[in-house]
Amino acid sequence: MYLTKRLIEHRLPDGSCLVLNTLSGAIDVIEAETWETLKSGNPRQLDALPPSLLKRLRDRSYIFASPAGEKRCLDRVRQLAARQAEFTPTQYVFNLTYKCNMACAYCFEGDLTDGDLTMSVDDVRAALRAVDTLASRMGPNYTFVLFGGEPLLPANRDLVRLVLDRARAADVKVQIVTNGYYLGDYVAELCSYAGVIDQIQVTIDGPEEVHDRRRPLKGGGPTFKAVTAGVEKALAGRLRVSVRANVDRDNIEDFPRLVDWVEEKGWLPLSDFSCYAYPVTHHRREASPAAMTEGDLLAYLQRTFRGQSSLLQVLGARGFKSLAHLANVIDPESVSVECPPLDRYCEAVANGHWSFAPDGLIYPCGQSLGVTEMAVGRYRPNLVVDETKTRLWKKRNVFEMTQCQECSYALICGGGCAFEAWSAHGDIGRNACGTTRAVVHAYLDRMTGYILNAPDRGEVG
Repeated sequence: MYLTKRLIEHRLPDGSCLVLNTLSGAIDVIEAETWETLKSGNPRQLDALPPSLLKRLRDRSYIFASPAGEKRCLDRVRQLAARQAEFTPTQYVFNLTYKCNMACAYCFEGDLTDGDLTMSVDDVRAALRAVDTLASRMGPNYTFVLFGGEPLLPANRDLVRLVLDRARAADVKVQIVTNGYYLGDYVAELCSYAGVIDQIQVTIDGPEEVHDRRRPLKGGGPTFKAVTAGVEKALAGRLRVSVRANVDRDNIEDFPRLVDWVEEKGWLPLSDFSCYAYPVTHHRREASPAAMTEGDLLAYLQRTFRGQSSLLQVLGARGFKSLAHLANVIDPESVSVECPPLDRYCEAVANGHWSFAPDGLIYPCGQSLGVTEMAVGRYRPNLVVDETKTRLWKKRNVFEMTQCQECSYALICGGGCAFEAWSAHGDIGRNACGTTRAVVHAYLDRMTGYILNAPDRGEVG
């Protein structure tokens, strides 16, 4: 009898153990004596366990007849991940400019947005030709993303139109990531492309005074009124809008007030509207003292919005890598999150993200913009791809990374952020999940009361 190594144990105050089986996704509360017996591996003690318990443990992939059984189960997880990847669209991201009209202190692009570097019409056409070539190799399932800097600056109108015209001709969906300041000026034209615009993401960091403090214009000045007027106009035009709040310790307590404000505006019932909180992350530099771990944020959201079913229809929580599955099992009614297992950290791995930048280079992920050493090719005047680099990105998953192959946390962190690994070690093949263990257990500590009192908590033994 073989106990899988893919288990995470967390001691509860009553002496029992919360066990996360990252191989199968099972999460159970196991009595202390039973858990110690399982860990001992003593054949006589294991054989003395009740047959019904042994069957449950086998059914939930805790125990196998041999290590070969665990390997077969892991192979099935790998095959499932590969099938899911086949249905995930490749993202071709058009960073029309590095320039931005706002001065958000936490922006991961930093000084990059202070310059005037912007794509020309010829650049956009070259990038679209590159997409044609890449799509013949990556497959026909892909989407476009308009990004920046700020893609909807007034001077970018011809560039936006070029991308949207191609999207309409090729029947490709487009996402627009904008700070929203000039959205209202673009709505009339965007409505003429409503069939291809999948979503417009706009950031609102809180009620007016909070948002204006965190997201002012360059040189100073408020932005909240212009942004929210743009959202109002887009929703009136039946464009899909997703409001994202970038949250940390400076504004987390204001997030419920933002949700109340959105509710008062009458946006929540609209089928074209959604809203979510996202933790401010810093893969390029030292985290701010205000930064929250995903566990801090998720526990706050679960405590704050539990039971508010009307909000849960639109209120989501994204950016949770290590905790998504765990949160859904522990408290599925509290907040909507996506579920791992994560065989890879993000869509950039497996060559799922090609970011065309105004410097003529192609970057493998948004975090790497402007870091020329990270570029995986160029698109002007003609497409050139660095095959060595793209192979490294393609194989970066927990099944290939040596450090992840025996790690019980691997399938909930996906090996960590590749850019963070490169920043720390100069090698995207290294793992970058040093805080995962602490984040998981801190989150479980915060949720202990709920776990112990849940009427339908799963128990083994």
